[in-house]
Amino acid sequence: MEKVRIRASRQYDVCIGRGILGGLPGLLTESGPGGPGRGRLGSGLNGKLEHPSPDPLLVVSDRAVARLYLGGVEAGLAKAGYSVRTAVFQGGERLKNERSLSSLLRIMAREGLTRDSIVLALGGGVVGDFAGFAASIFMRGCGFVQVPTTLLAQVDSSVGGKVGINLQQGKNLVGSFHHPLLVVCDTGTLATLPGREVVSGLAEVIKYGLIQDRVVFERIEETFHGWNLKGKGGRLTPASVKEAVLGDEDLLRFLIRRSVEIKGEVVSADERERSLRMVLNFGHTFGHAIEQITRYLRFLHGEAVIVGMKMAVGLSRLAGLLAPSDETRILALLDIFPIPPAGRIDAEALYVQMGRDKKMKGGAIHFVLLDGIGKAAIVPGVEKGKVIESITNTLAR
Repeated sequence: MEKVRIRASRQYDVCIGRGILGGLPGLLTESGPGGPGRGRLGSGLNGKLEHPSPDPLLVVSDRAVARLYLGGVEAGLAKAGYSVRTAVFQGGERLKNERSLSSLLRIMAREGLTRDSIVLALGGGVVGDFAGFAASIFMRGCGFVQVPTTLLAQVDSSVGGKVGINLQQGKNLVGSFHHPLLVVCDTGTLATLPGREVVSGLAEVIKYGLIQDRVVFERIEETFHGWNLKGKGGRLTPASVKEAVLGDEDLLRFLIRRSVEIKGEVVSADERERSLRMVLNFGHTFGHAIEQITRYLRFLHGEAVIVGMKMAVGLSRLAGLLAPSDETRILALLDIFPIPPAGRIDAEALYVQMGRDKKMKGGAIHFVLLDGIGKAAIVPGVEKGKVIESITNTLAR
C-alpha cells in the first residue's frame, strides 16, 4: 500500500493498494485527525481520539456495490467495535437529487448520528458526492470517509472535497467544500467494474495528463496506440480497455497515484476554486452540458467528458492556443476509445445549457483550454461562433 497526503485546510491521506479494503478498520485507527499514529480517525470534526467511537458510523452505498462489498465492510467494522448503520440506495446520477438527500438526512437523524459520527461513502463518484454532501450539512457538518470502488472515483471525485447534488437546471449546482477524513482506494474492487466504467475513469486520467503532466498522457498513448501492434487486432472495446488498464498493476497504480497527486497539488493551491482549480474542469463544461441535455441516459460521466474534451481541444485550436499537430495527436488518442454515439444533439441548445455552468463569471463562460499537451489555460469570453464551431465539428466526427 502507498499513501498520498492531501494538504488542504484539513490534511488527509489517500491510501492506494490491492486488497486493502479488508484492513479498513485499521486504516481508520492509523489516520486520525492529528495525522498517522495519532489515534482513531473519526469522532467527526471534533478530533476526539477515542477508539472505538460510541457514535454511530453510517455506511452509505448503492445496491450494486452493496451486494459485493457491504457485508464484508460492515462485519469488519462491527468486529473492530464500531456501531455500524447502513443506508443503501438505487445507484446512478439520478440519486443526486433533493428527494434522495432528504431521505438520507432523515435516516441519519433516525439512526442517532451525531456531529462526531462518520459517514462512510462506499461506491462510485455519485455515492461519494451524495453522502459527502449529506455529511457536510448534517448538524452543520460531521466527518466522512471515502471508499471509492470505481476508477473514476479513485482518480478524481473522491479527492478534493467537492460534494453536492444536481438540480433540474444543471449538474452539481448545490454543494459544499467538505474534505474527507480518509480515502481508501482498493484497486481490487475495480475487477468487478463493467468495461465502460473503466473507460469512464480513464477519461479523467487523460484529463490530468492534458492539463498538467505530459508523461501521463504519453503513458496512456503508448499503451493504446500500440494495441494493434501487440496482436490484439480490431477496434478497442470496453472489455479490452479494462484488460489493458487492470491487467498492468504497475500502470494502474501509477495512473491512480499521479492523478491523485496532481489533484492534490491543484487543490492545495486553490481549495475554493477561485482560479487555478478551474483547470480540473477541462472538458467538463461541455461534458456536464452533454449529460444534462441527454438526461444522464446516454453517457456515463467520463464518456461525456471524452466528448467534452474533444470539443475543448477543437476550441483550443480555434482560439489560437493549440497547434494543429497537437490537436491531431490528442484527438487520435481520444477517438480510439469506445463510447456511445452522440446522437442528435443541437449545438445551440448545448451552448445555452453551458451558460448555466458554475464557471460563469461576469456573464461569460470561463473555458479551460489547452496551450499545449500538459499545459492548461483559463480563457473567459470565447467568441460564441468559435464555440458553436467546435461543438459542430466534434458532433460531425
